[in-house]
Amino acid sequence: IALGQSLANIVQFALALVLLRRRIGRPLGLGVAARAVTRFVIAAVPATAVGWLTFQLLGGATGWAASDRFTGFLSAGVIGVVTLLVYVALLLILRAPELQTAVRAVRRFLPGR
Repeated sequence: IALGQSLANIVQFALALVLLRRRIGRPLGLGVAARAVTRFVIAAVPATAVGWLTFQLLGGATGWAASDRFTGFLSAGVIGVVTLLVYVALLLILRAPELQTAVRAVRRFLPGR
């Protein structure tokens, strides 16, 4: 489902870009956005691979990770945390300025900020 949604978003973005350029011309200023998306994709590919590897190390589709509902939830949490840590670490390495915005947003919800 996520892959299908992602592909649909990419197609919608490309179509919107073409239609906007026809309507208002070339100066959309999308260079910054394109660089940001490139950084996100560069960080997401290895993070996805690490998530998949973690799933395989937990036994894959036939292992304990998928044996019942509770272990499925537990393994999904473990895989999600590992994937998120790798993704954030790669964004730090790529010096993504958007990461600071995310950190500020998370800090607002932490107790004792």
